[in-house]
Amino acid sequence: AKGLEKVNKLPCPGIEALIDVSGLGKGKIDTGKVAFGLAPRLNAAGRIAHPKAGFLLLIAKSIDEALPLAHSLEENNRQRQAIESKVIKEAEEMIDDNVDLSTESIIILNNENWDSGVIGIAASKLTEKYNRPCILISVSEEEGTGSARSIEGFDLYKALYSCKELFRRFGGHQQAAGFSILVSNISEL
Repeated sequence: AKGLEKVNKLPCPGIEALIDVSGLGKGKIDTGKVAFGLAPRLNAAGRIAHPKAGFLLLIAKSIDEALPLAHSLEENNRQRQAIESKVIKEAEEMIDDNVDLSTESIIILNNENWDSGVIGIAASKLTEKYNRPCILISVSEEEGTGSARSIEGFDLYKALYSCKELFRRFGGHQQAAGFSILVSNISEL
């Protein structure tokens, strides 16, 4: 509550610039606008470029210093959204072509062209759409990077732990997890 009050009355130059560039409206920031407006923009650079841009925005001393950084983050966010949409579209096509939703309880897909920085967001949206756990794996040479999201009542971490020998490393909790896996182990997963 105190943070929202400060953001609406006297934001730091970086947040002020980001609010301005994103068109969220000064003095009208609520939790939804933070979660779905400001945070994705701050995180976008880390997903498709380098997270330092978000840090530099937050420590900017003036609005003149912050505005170019905010514009850059806005562009990164647009790129992230386009990449994410492409991953979701490709995954939906793979589901339509290769997954029997009447018998498959979990969706597991992999692709060499998917950006590992957005597969978690894509998996989350696919989990919502299909109402089942979804695991997306971005493949690069011999290793895949996976991101998984679950539904209420299915302990994703427990499921992945049951086949932990397949992973090079993994971690997470009941609703979300991430891992690295040798490409040779994906079909067994």
